[in-house]
Amino acid sequence: MDNNFLLIEHDRMLSNMVRIGLVEEVNYKKARAKIKLEDDFATYWLPWLTRKAGASYEYWALEKEEQVVVVFPSGDLNQGIIIGSICKGDPDNKLIPNSTSSKEDQASKLQTLHKVVYKDESSFSYDCNKDAHNFFLEIRDNSNKAAIEINADPQKGISINIKGSGELNFISEGEINIKSSQAIKIKGKSLDIEVDEVVQVR
Repeated sequence: MDNNFLLIEHDRMLSNMVRIGLVEEVNYKKARAKIKLEDDFATYWLPWLTRKAGASYEYWALEKEEQVVVVFPSGDLNQGIIIGSICKGDPDNKLIPNSTSSKEDQASKLQTLHKVVYKDESSFSYDCNKDAHNFFLEIRDNSNKAAIEINADPQKGISINIKGSGELNFISEGEINIKSSQAIKIKGKSLDIEVDEVVQVR
């Protein structure tokens, strides 16, 4: 076989083993996507990686126009696997919203932050900063939103805040116990207590 052909084929295989492209189409049921590569070549339906795919599994679909990295074993463009997306950083300032910090302070905060932001701007995040750990979950619906925030402060201990623009309901088939070594405060426009049996105050 011609050595020049072998060298050309070898170079083709190497150059095609790892490629970058944009998601062109998505089959959500089968978890497959077609990718348009840099040279406008469109792949067949390719699977994407996930962190877990056994009895316990994770599903998170790719989005159209999402930039991804694809590995093609032996450089075969028909046998690729989408191994992940390329992080776009924080161009829209969604990771640290409403921040008045300097760019240096924001960059420092991003070092310890893990955050997921969804299309509707609902999000959850955890900041493992050594001085103040913070978990934050926010659900948005147009102008309405609800949030759960847990803060661990070395001086003040752990605090839990629940905020919402609608009702807050605790529903249980068993007992609901509220205990505190400090004062318990209830503040509102009115207080209604409805019981089927006996009210005891000790």
